[in-house]
Amino acid sequence: MHYLRSRDYDVSVGSVGRLELDFLARRVGDSYAYVQVSMSVVDPGVEEREYRPFRNVRDSWPCYLLTLDPLPEGKDGVRHLNLMEMMARGDGLG
Repeated sequence: MHYLRSRDYDVSVGSVGRLELDFLARRVGDSYAYVQVSMSVVDPGVEEREYRPFRNVRDSWPCYLLTLDPLPEGKDGVRHLNLMEMMARGDGLG
């Protein structure tokens, strides 16, 4: 994910148990963050698929779901962010 790299994050592909995770992101001196990216999670099947890896997280690293959904809502401790709004603000994760 080029955007996070431009914000000084190290980004790699990861997994949680046997489930694939889109990215692990980390800034120097910070903890890791788990990141899933999807166009939308309006469809319940897609929502389930995207949240499933987060249920296997056993540490306290933050979890983020980035989508283009207009009114993102987090659940189960996962922070759901609108990717375009995050980029327009110039934000990183957090």
